[in-house]
Amino acid sequence: GHGAKKFWKVVGYKGRDEVRELMKDRYVRRDYADVSEQLPSVVVVNRGVELTEVQRAAYDKIMDDPALDSETRIMEGLRRALFAKDEAGNFSSSKLDEVLAVLSENEGEQAVVCAQSKIFIDELASRLESAGVKTASITGDVDDRTRAAIQAAFRDGRIRVLCGTAAIERGLNLQSASLLVNADLPFNPAAWVQRVGRLRRIGSKHSAIRVINLVAEDTVEDYVRKVVYEKQKLFDDVFGEADVRPVK
Repeated sequence: GHGAKKFWKVVGYKGRDEVRELMKDRYVRRDYADVSEQLPSVVVVNRGVELTEVQRAAYDKIMDDPALDSETRIMEGLRRALFAKDEAGNFSSSKLDEVLAVLSENEGEQAVVCAQSKIFIDELASRLESAGVKTASITGDVDDRTRAAIQAAFRDGRIRVLCGTAAIERGLNLQSASLLVNADLPFNPAAWVQRVGRLRRIGSKHSAIRVINLVAEDTVEDYVRKVVYEKQKLFDDVFGEADVRPVK
């Protein structure tokens, strides 16, 4: 619905076995099997979210615009599926409401929340702070010293919720958290794995971490979810089965 069928889909693979044979001696991939007993398991849940009326109107306008190419419609559609603003400039996002609901449901847990939009992360952090939740954010404009200080505070339990954009996906040890909320799904499945890898690290005291993917219903996000899965499946078929998959 709402334009999702306008885009291509993965229908099969060609030459997979040949690629696997050509590449087998030419790549290095981390093998989690060697340390799997020291890592927590991962439970992945996809949680459907309906758009607000403001989001739906903004989303439909983008998806029905013939002047935009497919890639632009996808990217802008994903943005509207995350949030939109009404004519008065007020923030409207069922994803934001759902993130807040998930964090409320799991009040005793440390959590990491990821989204690709800094505007979304800033709004989320502001609302959490207003509610008295100890919160910090890591986005592209946070310097290395501040990143290190935030990581230490999170590890020590002085921060309950850490919010971040793609800047949070690499170089941070966040294994004190037991919950990861993906407000959106990154187009590249490797980015999703990087997010999970911030929590799923040696030294974690948790037997399992939970990953909640929020997916806007009846939008191009369903298309992204399926493409992300197919990309990961193809990679696994060529290079070896991964022990964690982005979506079910």
